[in-house]
Amino acid sequence: MTQREIVCQVMSFGAGIVGFGAAGYAVVKYLTAPETTLDWICLASAALVVGTVAYFVVWGHFQHDPKVN
Repeated sequence: MTQREIVCQVMSFGAGIVGFGAAGYAVVKYLTAPETTLDWICLASAALVVGTVAYFVVWGHFQHDPKVN
């Protein structure tokens, strides 16, 4: 694994965690606090989607253009 790949994975993971946390914080602060199990499931699902999108946005930034022969 090259240094670029390591930096890519670390930064992507960090962005995913920050996105997950920010989405969870925003839902609890600006919307109503979760009360039922379904509310918590929706909160976790939304946070996972935001975290996944953040991960792949940063991950895609480190990818190279394909080489054409």
